[in-house]
Amino acid sequence: MDFTPMNAASLIEEAYTRKRHHNEADSDYETRKMKAFTLPDNTEVKVIETYDINEAEAFALEGGILVIPGSDSIEDYTRYNLNYGVLALVDKLKRLFKPKGIVYHKGFLAHSKEIEAFAKLYKIKKVTGHSLGAASSQLLASRLKLEAINFAAPKVVRKGWPVRVKKNSIKNFNRKDDSVTRFPGWRWKHVGDVVVLDTEEAHIGPDHKIKHYITAMGMDHVQEKSDTMFT
Repeated sequence: MDFTPMNAASLIEEAYTRKRHHNEADSDYETRKMKAFTLPDNTEVKVIETYDINEAEAFALEGGILVIPGSDSIEDYTRYNLNYGVLALVDKLKRLFKPKGIVYHKGFLAHSKEIEAFAKLYKIKKVTGHSLGAASSQLLASRLKLEAINFAAPKVVRKGWPVRVKKNSIKNFNRKDDSVTRFPGWRWKHVGDVVVLDTEEAHIGPDHKIKHYITAMGMDHVQEKSDTMFT
């Protein structure tokens, strides 16, 4: 499959349908979550393996693609999203404030580290994520040198701490009316490039769900303003 923004968003939307149903039998859930993902053109993408440990969930698909959906529980928020502490990705804590250290959002870093071994095991080359998954995807892509397409991406690194990545290798598509994309605040920044999707419409509340991103990418004027083809 072509790793385009629209296909990536469709994979994420499909991943959200694989959440476990209330009182669902283990055997039924295991069968359902391993079914191939289906793209809008009816192309099927085989699921190689899934990861669901410590509230971190991901799907390894054929072609070396990793799909990371976002938060779906209170524990997600307490363990990852709202874990504001800063942490340097270095071997020893004493190096935290040295110039070579990088200060990450502690919860987002923890989420990405939870999935990193899984990504290496299945030789992931491309990753896509939404919301918390987009935060994790930015960090995984920067560390493992992957191509990434993300949606509703929060900021993950403190300003003033450089993270060098290949231009256009990490793309974050953020709706202008989605406040999550500005989280956790002005002192933080995204990793990679940010493409702002401006629907030019007034909304009550943020359009954060992946289905609203798919809708936005289908609008001609959004494509024109962002100078991006999504298909």
